[in-house]
Amino acid sequence: MKSCKHCSASNKDENQFCINCGLKLDEHQYVMPPVPPVQQPYSSAPAPFSYGQPNNYYFSPAQPDPNRIQRIRDLASSNLMLILVILWFAQILMSVAVSAVSSDLSYIIPTTSDSKLIRIFSDTMPIFSLVSSITGMIPSILIGIGLLMINRSASDRHSSMSTSGISLIRVISIIQFSFICIALFALFMVSLLVLSGSLSGLLDKIIAELQIYDYFEGINFAGIINVIGVALIIGIIIGGAVVISYFVILIKFLGSVLATVRTGIPQEKFASALSVISFIIGGLSAIGVFGALVSISTASYVGLLDFITSALSATVYILMGVIIHKYKQAVYG
Repeated sequence: MKSCKHCSASNKDENQFCINCGLKLDEHQYVMPPVPPVQQPYSSAPAPFSYGQPNNYYFSPAQPDPNRIQRIRDLASSNLMLILVILWFAQILMSVAVSAVSSDLSYIIPTTSDSKLIRIFSDTMPIFSLVSSITGMIPSILIGIGLLMINRSASDRHSSMSTSGISLIRVISIIQFSFICIALFALFMVSLLVLSGSLSGLLDKIIAELQIYDYFEGINFAGIINVIGVALIIGIIIGGAVVISYFVILIKFLGSVLATVRTGIPQEKFASALSVISFIIGGLSAIGVFGALVSISTASYVGLLDFITSALSATVYILMGVIIHKYKQAVYG
């Protein structure tokens, strides 16, 4: 294209005169480069909207929802939550009682033996069992305190809901998860030692100390140890995967509840999965109730305590499943 130096009009390259002013065009006239067409942006979906959304739809960050937060607070302060707290502590007390009355090993180890090991067991086992049971219940006790703190904080309408109870439960769950991972690793190493035969000598020493050769005469310990080692490895892999998955889901859920209380924005993670797991654990505990009924006929007081403990455990986990499900309903309104 040629540009007329008088009127700046654009002319074709072969033109001798300007189509606008009529003056002669110079042969060495400046040639304008072709102007590329202006490309319009693709606008089948108006920005910032996405496909499938109505024209008046727009994205915005999540905002606090007072109504849903109030429903969550009502759930935390409800009688259902208070019943869960009461049953939780009742379950702990019954577990300690069962451990205290079940410390008699006379039905496992012959009491007619003069072994020093047996005398030590018979003298110290009841106290050791009670102390270890109480020590092992410390995480459960702290979790129960956390549940009580949640219920009391939600019931106080004169102040905002505190996150202390939820944080306590989450921290205890993380610590439990860490110890469980360490225990699984230790059990895996023990199972490898069992498979390698390193524990066969220890087993012989235990049998010699307990003076119970007659009970194990003619038994192939090497084969039994190998079977036990394989069973331990399989159990650790399967059970470890289940336990680790449960704690990951639990910790993620508690984190979402904690974020909900702190920000006022309702959210949930893995609530459905945790609710289903709680119902499953409650159902398995309910099966233990029927097993405890059988033991009542053989050991009345021990069987009765087992029955009550199993019933409390089943009720607690089923109640937890219900509360978690109601929490999800409160989040989604």
